[in-house]
Amino acid sequence: NGWPSASKGDQAFGCCQKDGDRCGWLFQVVEGGPGYWAPTMLPSKSMKWRLWVNTACYSNGGQTPLFDYGNKVRPCSDMGVIQVSNRMLLAPDGISFSREGLVGVGFVGTPVGKTSASDGRNFWTFVVDATNFAGPVAYLLPEMFAERVPALEHLEVQRRLKDFGSPGMKMSNGGGFAFEWNTVFAYKQSGIFKIPKMAVPTVGGISTFAMGGRGYESEDVYDPLEAILADRPPPSLSSVMGKSKPFDCTAGETEALYKITNTESVSLGKFKTEKGPNGCVWSMAPTDKSGSWPQYFRASDMRAVAESEVPAGLREQKFPTQGTTWGLREAYDAQSKKPQGGCLDSPGPADPRMYCVLTSAPTWIGYKWYRFVDQPGLQRLRLTSSQKTFMQDRVERLHRTLSGKDRWIKDGPSELAEVSAAQLVVPPRGKEYGYVPIVVYEGTARPGACSQR
Repeated sequence: NGWPSASKGDQAFGCCQKDGDRCGWLFQVVEGGPGYWAPTMLPSKSMKWRLWVNTACYSNGGQTPLFDYGNKVRPCSDMGVIQVSNRMLLAPDGISFSREGLVGVGFVGTPVGKTSASDGRNFWTFVVDATNFAGPVAYLLPEMFAERVPALEHLEVQRRLKDFGSPGMKMSNGGGFAFEWNTVFAYKQSGIFKIPKMAVPTVGGISTFAMGGRGYESEDVYDPLEAILADRPPPSLSSVMGKSKPFDCTAGETEALYKITNTESVSLGKFKTEKGPNGCVWSMAPTDKSGSWPQYFRASDMRAVAESEVPAGLREQKFPTQGTTWGLREAYDAQSKKPQGGCLDSPGPADPRMYCVLTSAPTWIGYKWYRFVDQPGLQRLRLTSSQKTFMQDRVERLHRTLSGKDRWIKDGPSELAEVSAAQLVVPPRGKEYGYVPIVVYEGTARPGACSQR
């Protein structure tokens, strides 16, 4: 059928049915996960979780309402992550956690971003499930997905092809799970390799990486939320994401390989995929059931060696720490480097004060309260007064149903991760509904002109 285009002569005709990366220019993806990202991350005592949206084959996308990772302030015309929660800060350097555990995340189609009753586009909404916070956090503008590769945007096929924001388009039921560790060093001396000291948390010798992946239909998410937003007699809020279909997987196990060089790897245990009553479980059984990984390996056979066999010079070799030889040094600061286009100050925040908190990372976060439709990311839409009223009324209704402990994601494990308490907020008096916190600063130093929250 020529997928993804049925029109012969189009650049896209049949490109996905051919060998090679012939459709790479169409690429867009919604992803997120935990990790360390040395070149673009502030110094941190623990890993963080980051949202990442790529459009137009990495020529654009979005990460947080104002910033790209690595402290770049996005211009107003390119913003695409819209804050929905009035209880949780979407920190520009990533979500910090104060307690280990699994965290539930989902990207589900909701009507929360509709600008009119007839608006049928997709509004993919980021949902979190942690011990101390649960519920929707932000949604993604369809205008962001509608962007095309700049060098090819003149082609008619670029304008005709659908994307994640198009009405009726759905995401695939699942995808890959990943932990990203960027810029990990290894040293070699006298035929022995040294890698950083690392470990994974285990229970009974097993470290669970991901579990319970599920997919949802419109009647599971979109329909009950539309009833709430449209002020119709709503179903119980517990019906949101109440039904689902488990992701499919193939049970099995493989070697858990850690690549030390381009050609040499070591086995640290086994990766396992298992099917259970609540869906699939992806885990690791480390060789050492405590979860600790060996730090030294013999180059000749890539087997672990005891520290006592390692030359003193290699034992004493220190690894670079974040912020010493590379890494992010400057703060995310939209106050001093305001986004091009004026959307930070026009219409501007409902409260000029900047509230400041210290996370467990530790980093300082500064945020301001905006009326929902006045937040910077929505100004690219040039909403009419009737569209603003429509959206504002609906978000106020949504906020009246939310508490910050809204278990949209069901059947999670009993032990969930705990979001850093500093990233959880309470709306100020008079702004309980219809106002959202927008982070304008994150850095290692406390910003000036702070007001305590």
